[in-house]
Amino acid sequence: MTKTLQQVAQNDQVKLVVLTGNGPYFSSGNDLSEYTERPSKELMKYMVELCEQFVGTVIDFPKPLIGAINGPSFGIMFTILGLFDCLIATDRCYFISPFSSLAISPEGCSTYTFPKIFGPSLASELLYFNRRLEVNEAHRLGFVSRIVSSEHLDNHLEQWIYGEQGLVKTCYANSMLNAKSLIRNKQIRNQLHQTNKHECQLLLQHFFSEECTEQLERFFKRNK
Repeated sequence: MTKTLQQVAQNDQVKLVVLTGNGPYFSSGNDLSEYTERPSKELMKYMVELCEQFVGTVIDFPKPLIGAINGPSFGIMFTILGLFDCLIATDRCYFISPFSSLAISPEGCSTYTFPKIFGPSLASELLYFNRRLEVNEAHRLGFVSRIVSSEHLDNHLEQWIYGEQGLVKTCYANSMLNAKSLIRNKQIRNQLHQTNKHECQLLLQHFFSEECTEQLERFFKRNK
């Protein structure tokens, strides 16, 4: 996804990007299975570097980035949604960031974006206490702009993006780019990059901790 977003950012034929999931989930979270198979420091550093690059690419992505959340979303693919420009979700969605249950820490710049979106109290519940956020609450709080029935999502996207009154035909690319550059200005991007860096540094420390190793081993044994 990092490479694709970087390529699309340079492609003048692309006005905007819609990211959705394939299957019942938008994302079931980071694939940590290799952690129990090859629990090396080199692997952990590589995983965290990939995370930092991915989040950094989303921070700097200049075009509208829309999330079409087709199902439940866990971990980083929940936390990083705070960096998207617009989210629509189906009635099947819910969101969880189970970091403390895995003895790790939040990423995706959520320690910056979530308090601004949800307020400090709810952000703390989401990031510290593994609270499940239901789609109706996410919509009421402005995290999600609209809710669409799951069976109508594809048709809704088709009309919204490509229809006669859709975004492709009615929204000028430079206008969208300039509007986003004002909202995600250089000062905010710098702050987000600093947050991303600090989150990833702390995440790496957690990966190396005894409690994280033990908890991840219990987690994967439970699911075998």
